[in-house]
Amino acid sequence: MADALELLKLAKEKFEISPAEEKLFRDTANGDVADYSTGNEKADDPANAGEWTPNRVLRASRIAWLCTDKQASQFVTRHGIQIKGARIEEEFDLMFANIRFPLYFEQCKFAADINFQYARIAALNMSGTHTGPISADGLRTDGPVYLRYGFRADGEVRLLNAVVGGSLDCIRSQFINKTKRALSADGVKVRGHVYLREDFEARGMVSLVGAQIGGDLSCTHSKFTNESRVALNADKLDVEGSIYLREGFSAEGEVRLLGVVIGGVFDCEGGQFINKGGRAISADGVVVEGDICFYAGFHAEGEVRLLSAMVGGDLNCTGGRFINRRQAALVADGARVEGCIFLRNGFEAEGEVRLVGAKVGRNLECASARFSNQNGKALSGDGLTVEGGVYLRDAFKAEGRVSLIAATIGKYFCLTRVNSPQEMTLDLASARMGVLHDDRESWPEAGSLFLHGLEYHEISDQSPRDAKTRIEWVRRQRGFYSQPYEQLAKVLRESGDDAGAKDVLIAKNKDKAERTKLTRAQWLWYHLLGPLIGYGYKPLRAVPIAIGIVLLGWILFAAGYWSGLITPPSDSAYTTTQKSPVPDPGDGTRGISTAYPVFNSLVYSIDVFIPVVDFHQANYWLPNANRGDRVIEIGPWPLHTGGLLLFWLWVETVLGWVLSTLFVVGLTGLVRT
Repeated sequence: MADALELLKLAKEKFEISPAEEKLFRDTANGDVADYSTGNEKADDPANAGEWTPNRVLRASRIAWLCTDKQASQFVTRHGIQIKGARIEEEFDLMFANIRFPLYFEQCKFAADINFQYARIAALNMSGTHTGPISADGLRTDGPVYLRYGFRADGEVRLLNAVVGGSLDCIRSQFINKTKRALSADGVKVRGHVYLREDFEARGMVSLVGAQIGGDLSCTHSKFTNESRVALNADKLDVEGSIYLREGFSAEGEVRLLGVVIGGVFDCEGGQFINKGGRAISADGVVVEGDICFYAGFHAEGEVRLLSAMVGGDLNCTGGRFINRRQAALVADGARVEGCIFLRNGFEAEGEVRLVGAKVGRNLECASARFSNQNGKALSGDGLTVEGGVYLRDAFKAEGRVSLIAATIGKYFCLTRVNSPQEMTLDLASARMGVLHDDRESWPEAGSLFLHGLEYHEISDQSPRDAKTRIEWVRRQRGFYSQPYEQLAKVLRESGDDAGAKDVLIAKNKDKAERTKLTRAQWLWYHLLGPLIGYGYKPLRAVPIAIGIVLLGWILFAAGYWSGLITPPSDSAYTTTQKSPVPDPGDGTRGISTAYPVFNSLVYSIDVFIPVVDFHQANYWLPNANRGDRVIEIGPWPLHTGGLLLFWLWVETVLGWVLSTLFVVGLTGLVRT
C-alpha cells in the first residue's frame, strides 16, 4: 500500500491523472491487474471501445512514463504492468526503452500507433487487444510475445530483426492491412515456436523473410489472404523444427518459401493454396530434413514449385490435388529426394507434373493417380534418376504425354492395369531400367509409344515374354527405329529364347522394308533376297525353296527328255555301229552310244541347281532349242518348247547360285541386318 501511495505521489507531481490512471498506478504497485472490464462479453469487446466510459480510458504517456522513469519503474513488481479492458489514447512510444518487467494488455484498445522499436522488454502479452499499426523493429524480449486470443491489428505490425526469447504466439488473431503488409517479421529470431494458427487470419502479406525459428512454424487452421499477390513470404527462413501449413490452412495468394531450411517436416496435409494463374507455392531450393507432405485433402490452384529441393525423407502427395490447367501444376525439376515420391491413391494433377532431372533414392509411385494435360505433357521425368522403381499401375491414368526420356530406373518400371491407355503417349526414348514389367492392356496405342534408345535388362515373368506379343509392342512405336528390336532380341537371347530373338530381328527387317524409304539395292535385299534366308537369321528358309526348284526342274527335265527336247550337246554321243544303241526320243533315226552317261532328270536338276556340285549330267545333256513344238515366232526366229526348257535351265542355274550363296553367307552369319 505504501508503494502505491508513493507511486501515486510521483505520478501526480508529473501529470494530471484521471481516476482510471490512478487505479493503474495503484494496482501496478500492488502487483495486481488493473482490470477495467465489466464482465459483459459484448460490452468488453475492444471493437466497441468507442463506447467505453472515461473510467476505462488511459493515456499512453502515463504508461510509457511508468515503464521508463527510473523512480516510477522501481515500484513495478515482477508481475509487470497488467492492464485489462482499457482504451489507451495517444501514441504509445517505447522506442529504445529498456523494460525489465513484462507488459500485459488484455482485451484493450490502442487508439493510436504503437512504437516498440529497439525496445527491450521482459515479455509482451497483448492477448485479445485491438491496435492500429505496431512498429517493433529491433525489439528484444527475454520471454514470449503473445498477440493472440482475439488480438487484432488494423495496419502493419512490424517485427523486423526482432529477437523473441520465447515463442511468437498469434493464435486466433487478426492482422488486417489489405494489399499491403499485415505482419512484417523479416529477420526475426524466435527461440521458441511461431504460432499463426487456430483461426489466425491475415489480410495482407505476412513476411518472415530470413527469419530464424528455434521450434516450429505452425499455421494450422489459419487463413492468409492477399489475392494475386504474395500471401505468405518466408524466403530463406530457417526453422529448426517443422513447418505446418495444414488442417484448415488456407492461402489466397502465393506462399513463398524459397531457400527455406527445415529441420523437421514440411507438412501441408489438408492445406488449401489458391493463386489461380500464378504460383500457389514457391519453394525452390527448399531443404527439408524430413518429409514434404502434400496429401490427404491438399489442394492447390496454381503452380507448386520445388525446383532443386532437397528432401531427406519422402515427397508425399498421396491424395493431393494440383490444379493449373495447361500449365505446370507441380514442378520439382532437379529435386533430390532421399526417400520416395508418392503421387498415388487419389493424387490428381490438372496441368504438367515435372520431375526433370530429379533424383529419387527409392521409388516413384503413381498407383491410382490421374495426370491430365491434354495435348501436352502430363508427367515429365526426362533425365529422372530413380534408385528403386517407377510404378504406373493400379488405375493409373494419364491424359497426355508421359515423358521419361533418358530416365534411369534402377529396378522396376511397372506399367500395369492402366486406365484408358489410349489417352496416353509414353516416351521412353533413351531411358534405362532394370526390369520391364507391363501388361498388354496397358500399352499405348500404335504411334503413341516411343522406344528408341530404351535399354532394359530383363522382362518380368508376369509380363508378356513371347516374341510375337513383344513384337506387337515394339511395332507400336512412332516411326521406325532398329534399336528397340535389337534391344528386345538381346533380352530374349539372354533369357534363353534364341528362336524368339531371331523372330524379333526378322520382324525388324520386315518393318524396315514396309516403313522406311529404301534405295534400289536396299529394296532388292529387304523385299527379295533377305526374306529368302530370314535376313541372315534363318538361312534354312532357303532349303525348302531350293528343294521346290529342284523338284520342279526334275519334272520339267524328265518331261523334256521323254519328249526328245534334251539331247547330248555333241554329235560324238551318237553311234551307228552299235547293234542296240540307246534310242533318241526325239530322233528315231539315230541312237546314243551306251557308253555315254545315262540321263537322270533328278540328278540333272540337282547338277544344274547346285553350282559347286558336279554329277556329270549338266555337261553331257542340254535342252535343244530347235526341238519341240513351235510356240511363237520372234521375227525370223521361231521359239520352240525346247527353247523354253533351255530358258528354265538358265533360270534354275541362276537361282541355284543365288540361293546357295545366300544360304552360305546366312549360315556363316556374314549377312545379317
